[in-house]
Amino acid sequence: MYRTGGGARGAQRAFAVSSYADSPLVDFEFKDIEIEAKTAGTIANTQGWKMEDMRIKTADGSTVIVK
Repeated sequence: MYRTGGGARGAQRAFAVSSYADSPLVDFEFKDIEIEAKTAGTIANTQGWKMEDMRIKTADGSTVIVK
């Protein structure tokens, strides 16, 4: 999947991504996206994800946790 441009404001979490360990979410690409959220969130069980020019602003100062 490829996503370019856009974003979100006023979100609870920037990311809440999870899949099964034996069936990861594969080859997602994000480019030029801005997200403003209360917290950063998590990304788990993924492979081959690419992020370019991502701007994530969080109210609590957290960063995305990648598992």
